[in-house]
Amino acid sequence: MKTVNAKGLAALKAWVEKTSGADDAGPLCLTDSRALDVWAAEAEESMLAGNPPIVEMSPFHTRSGRPETFTLSSEIFADSEGEQ
Repeated sequence: MKTVNAKGLAALKAWVEKTSGADDAGPLCLTDSRALDVWAAEAEESMLAGNPPIVEMSPFHTRSGRPETFTLSSEIFADSEGEQ
């Protein structure tokens, strides 16, 4: 199984910060490490289903007020055994 590596988590964080309309701060913000793990799991599940590694942010959380998606590139995945 492929998992999102550190570069992938950084890319997800940058996308969330750019896309989110929320002024997040504190332990439950959209860029908290636990939230980033959820974003990463969504991309991993998408790949397991045979789809591109895509995540989606709901309209409630976006600056645009529309659903926004982000496709992770293949180089930001590692094998679950720890290969980068």
